[in-house]
Amino acid sequence: MTDPGSSLIAPTNAQPAPAPTYTVWILTTDDASAAVDRWYDGTLRRRGWRRAPTASRPGWIGHQSYARGPHATFTVALLDDRSMRRFWGDRLGRGRTVFEVRYRH
Repeated sequence: MTDPGSSLIAPTNAQPAPAPTYTVWILTTDDASAAVDRWYDGTLRRRGWRRAPTASRPGWIGHQSYARGPHATFTVALLDDRSMRRFWGDRLGRGRTVFEVRYRH
């Protein structure tokens, strides 16, 4: 599930079955970070997800996590585009909001 208008930079981690599904995507968009937060919050909450506390990770400027059922979690984190540029270079684009989506089931 991605914000309309976002561009996938790369899936950065995925674990196949039988381990729990765990996937991370790095995305960019021309939308402001507040618009990304509103879209995910509204979309996820309408689909039965509830906000859940999660510790921050290095490189995250801000984040919001959600939970559904006993194991499923979904996190949207705003990333520091300057530090991410060291890894992804010009693939991020200039002046775009860079964010990470994590899903675990």
